[in-house]
Amino acid sequence: MWRSGLDYWQHANVFFHDDLERCLALLSGQIVFVEVDGGDSFFDGHFDRGAIFVFGPEDGSVDWKSLGGQRERVFYLPRKNGVRCINLAQCVAVVGYDMVRRHG
Repeated sequence: MWRSGLDYWQHANVFFHDDLERCLALLSGQIVFVEVDGGDSFFDGHFDRGAIFVFGPEDGSVDWKSLGGQRERVFYLPRKNGVRCINLAQCVAVVGYDMVRRHG
């Protein structure tokens, strides 16, 4: 189940949830979605230190009923016209490193 070559698992708190709504119900703080068809660019957003990012799947979109109609919490990573999406791991890396840049 765990990928080899990752030397930081002992620093990670990993939890598994049956569905997104149950997961979101347990979280507190600023929850942000990064999705292909988000409203604003991630780079234009203002995020708290410790914001929680939820990434849409590579093969579809976030289940919008989980958002409770809060479309302003949905952002996208800019991409060239005609490019369907960016690889999920690359999206996580871009957001993660940019948050470190912003907040140290």
